[in-house]
Amino acid sequence: GATYLLLNILSAAALQNQIDGEFSNAMKTYVWMMGWFLCEYMWFEEIHLYTYDLFAEKLGFKLFWGCFCFYPFFYCIGV
Repeated sequence: GATYLLLNILSAAALQNQIDGEFSNAMKTYVWMMGWFLCEYMWFEEIHLYTYDLFAEKLGFKLFWGCFCFYPFFYCIGV
């Protein structure tokens, strides 16, 4: 799912480059942040299969940050 989302973002970036001839700073940031998130998630995927942040960190910082900070502001950006 996240891989397809990144491919969709890359497609939007390519379209922006085709129309405007350059990438905006917002698009560069958006592509970089989603790419970093996906690579970090895939690299540490084994951890996600065997632990749950809510119990491992006693608060679930990653769960909290992802649900309240990352997803609402990055997935709904109109590109």
